[in-house]
Amino acid sequence: MKRIFIDAGHGGTNIGAVGHAMRENDIVLEVALELGRLLEAAGLETMQTRTADTSVTNAQRPVRANNWQADLFVSIHVNAGGGFGAETIHSRIRPQDKATARGINDIFAREMGLRNRGVHIDLPPRVPAGPLSVFAGINMPAVLVELGFIDAPAGTPDVDMLRNRRKEMAAALAKGILAHFGINPEEKQPLQASAVRFDLKGKRVDVEGFLKEGRNFVMARPLLEALGYGVDWDNDAQTIVVR
Repeated sequence: MKRIFIDAGHGGTNIGAVGHAMRENDIVLEVALELGRLLEAAGLETMQTRTADTSVTNAQRPVRANNWQADLFVSIHVNAGGGFGAETIHSRIRPQDKATARGINDIFAREMGLRNRGVHIDLPPRVPAGPLSVFAGINMPAVLVELGFIDAPAGTPDVDMLRNRRKEMAAALAKGILAHFGINPEEKQPLQASAVRFDLKGKRVDVEGFLKEGRNFVMARPLLEALGYGVDWDNDAQTIVVR
């Protein structure tokens, strides 16, 4: 099962770019959460940098992705500074990620009807803030998607999209990510074997299960036994008996 680490940029005290009474940290979080739901429904496993408006340092983001052994790192941001359209950035130390960035960016720009600004490495002059610390030490394909310009003039496609089309943005990103892995979202995905880790009063237990439509299902017996219960089957009553 492919693992996608979804990084909603900024958060908490770091609100990111602002424009037209919108904040970057709010937009990207909403898109990230919807993206995770769509990818899990397609049979992929996801982890989020944040699921609420909380502060996370840039240094923490790639470390979490590495520790989780993700297959792809996708950082979601909103652009500012004058311009229109979508662009995607990859690390200067991972030039092999250019094709991944281009594939995701091309599909996103096409699906959203935006100007395609192409892909770039994280160095000036195209990326004035580069090199980007969010890529530091990353050991998997990694891209940073700039969805559109939050400070574009009112009435432009970028502003309308960022305000009113957030679920569509997530769907467009999901389409690009699934295409990267050669997955057709129209095909019914088989059940994926999975192990779900529980923290039972400080004791970690991995329980056999499977992933279906983005939800984890686990076997009752190993979980109950880990909790200290005895489990039997009453054949006459066709009932599981927990003691």
